[in-house]
Amino acid sequence: MHPRTVSYIEAHGTGTSLGDPIEIAGLQRAFQVQTEEKQYCAIGSAKSNIGHLESAAGIAGLTKVLLQMRHGELAPSLHAEVLNPHIDFGTTPFRVQRELEAWMRPSVTLNGQTREYPRIAGLSSFGAGGSNAHVIVEEYRNPGDNAADEAATVGGTALIVLSAKNGERLREQAKRLLSHIQAGQVTDGQLAAAAYTLQVGREALEERLALMASTAREAAEKLEHFVNGGGETEGLYCGQVKRYKEALALFRADEDMEQAVEAWMRKGKVAKVLELWVKGWAVDWRKLYGDKRPQRMSLPTYPFAQERCWVPEIGDAAQAGAGLAALHPLVQWNTSDFAGQSYAAVLTGEELVLKDHRVNGKKMLPGVAQLEMARAAATDAAKSYMDRRTGIRLRNVTWLRGLTVEDAAETVRIALTLEAEGAMKYVIGNGGAGSEEVVYSEGMAELAEQPEREQVKLEAIRGRCGRKVSKEACYAA
Repeated sequence: MHPRTVSYIEAHGTGTSLGDPIEIAGLQRAFQVQTEEKQYCAIGSAKSNIGHLESAAGIAGLTKVLLQMRHGELAPSLHAEVLNPHIDFGTTPFRVQRELEAWMRPSVTLNGQTREYPRIAGLSSFGAGGSNAHVIVEEYRNPGDNAADEAATVGGTALIVLSAKNGERLREQAKRLLSHIQAGQVTDGQLAAAAYTLQVGREALEERLALMASTAREAAEKLEHFVNGGGETEGLYCGQVKRYKEALALFRADEDMEQAVEAWMRKGKVAKVLELWVKGWAVDWRKLYGDKRPQRMSLPTYPFAQERCWVPEIGDAAQAGAGLAALHPLVQWNTSDFAGQSYAAVLTGEELVLKDHRVNGKKMLPGVAQLEMARAAATDAAKSYMDRRTGIRLRNVTWLRGLTVEDAAETVRIALTLEAEGAMKYVIGNGGAGSEEVVYSEGMAELAEQPEREQVKLEAIRGRCGRKVSKEACYAA
């Protein structure tokens, strides 16, 4: 195609001082093979709006091109008030699109003939590995031939079919289509196109609804009947695939049944076809139309249930990792950032180490549990320097304040600071939550050789413990 007919370029356009001039130079070289005209083609990039989506950057650009074609408008590239000084756009076929404006179809004279061309766009997308792609997209222009639509009804009746995963979603699906029709988005002349779109452009799911209508108003009335809780009525059929699965399996094995359904479609006995379809029968709707099939049209899509599947939003930054596997029961997440190495845990009071350790009636974290927090955090921070013979030695330990958990959960932070090679200072506190920072304990954690003979054999200790004492007896003593 002649480059003069291209009226928009969606550039890769990362906004870099080196990359963008190279991209423009390549485009200019390709365009100037056939035209010397300047600044007739708009150019932009979706990255100024949404950033660089890496492997999804190309499809984002394509989406932008299609949306511009749908609305007949060119969207501005943001933050482009000052252009790249390394690009002289005045010598190129391109002008940066910096305002919202109508995307006019270009009138171009080629070989002595002047005619209006459709909206045509070029789209560039470059991969980090060196793969470069360029796609040409041309808008579809309806030739205005409605002969297929006029012949697309069966005896002047359109067959509307809807389906969903369950009854609630099916009712919402019907409600959306009803609103669409009531808003004038489906006219009598478009009813066949709407029916064909729903027949071949949607997956047939478990819960089903089918209706016959000769006008958009009749379709709306039947949909409204269903939405308001009404059941089957004349020309309106409801069904569930699961309920009739076994019965239909017998019919599918019968070749005569398939031929009977096709005969019904040829003779216009569509009520029987709809009754079978809502029960789960697979219908080849194209056989209704022969060679003259309607065009598809834009209709409401599936009404998803809008169930939230993200990790719950929690105000505390440490709790934001609640969906991740915990590093340790008392040191759950690595919360390090550029400010330093840190870890966090949320204590609810239901942990065994807290629930069964009460001082003056309050759940208090034992001092030795804070030693374990320090050891676990230091071990994770230094794991790349450790082997099976290396352990963590704690020294200069100071307990400053008891850590109690009462009505609400407590977020505890363990901050580590490198003091010397192989030695870290640790501070266990609340990280400044609330009015002031509270420090519960602090000390030094060092990498140290851990001889095999110093390891504690837990099984041997358990073997010496033959007597059991209840919790109540222990506290009483």
